[in-house]
Amino acid sequence: MAPVEQGEHVGATGSPPVCVVVSAYDRAPLLPPLVAALQAQTHPAFEVVLVDNGSRDDSFADLQRLTAGDERFRVLRIEENRGPAKARNLGWRSATAPLVAFTDDDCVPDPGWLAALLEAAEHADIVQGRTVPAAPSPTRRPGWFDRSQRIERWSGRYETCNLLVPRPWLERLGGFNEQFRIAMGEDTDLGLRAEAEGATTAYAHEAVVVHHLWPSGFRDYLHQRRRYAEQVELMRVNPAARNLLRWGFVLRGVHLLVWGLVPLTAASVALGAPWVPVVAVAGWIVLNTHRTRHRPFPAWRRAGYSAIHLLGYAYETACFAAASLRYRSLVV
Repeated sequence: MAPVEQGEHVGATGSPPVCVVVSAYDRAPLLPPLVAALQAQTHPAFEVVLVDNGSRDDSFADLQRLTAGDERFRVLRIEENRGPAKARNLGWRSATAPLVAFTDDDCVPDPGWLAALLEAAEHADIVQGRTVPAAPSPTRRPGWFDRSQRIERWSGRYETCNLLVPRPWLERLGGFNEQFRIAMGEDTDLGLRAEAEGATTAYAHEAVVVHHLWPSGFRDYLHQRRRYAEQVELMRVNPAARNLLRWGFVLRGVHLLVWGLVPLTAASVALGAPWVPVVAVAGWIVLNTHRTRHRPFPAWRRAGYSAIHLLGYAYETACFAAASLRYRSLVV
């Protein structure tokens, strides 16, 4: 099917122009503000499909309760979680709107979110909105490893926390690739396939989604590093994603530092100069301490956390090496 022309986003008779699709998994505490934010959208006509993706908590029951009586909302359920790609495909395929907006179960869209996305969609096929982290809790001090999402400009990764795609493009591409079993690259793959087919893109600065700020410790950080390495699969499935890397294979420059420290340490010890890698590590810590000067920590704490962070990067480098072997696709 040919993609919809710009400005021709017209639904079937009686159908709204846009459908919001959300895949939800074990996020019961975060669902009330999400549903309330969708109900508060200033755009007058839309539908919402909320897909419970095999949650083990009360997410499904909560979604039904929160949307009861609101005919704009439908709640679907998948019994077994097989990744967000499958849930999102179920969501958009069950809708009739010609435009599909995606956000995530740990996000809260601003009231004008949909209106801003639709305005940008008049001039492009796929629209990426702005995503900002939620403000820290006033009852908890910020943690170094707290994580969220920030997309302040066009990223080229088509993050579904804030994305609008015409239904004809989803049909033409066959939707999200359900080969991706976790939320790591399935949205980028979809966007890059659309881009390769000639889809036009735009960034909508006024289409704002607030992303939950997840409190995290070092153990959580290491878990995320291991999970993050799974994006190597994306490079194997869609080689065009390598254009997002330096030289087609380097994700982070610090990974090269970690790899370089191995032969540097061996050579330095053999030559009787073990202080050389120590100086290299100290230099990186000093640079990272300066680079993170905007964070609400004194310099001595930033230096200490930078040292711990480097250990985390070393672990991440090892995870990427393992994933590169597993998927037979080199990413450093």
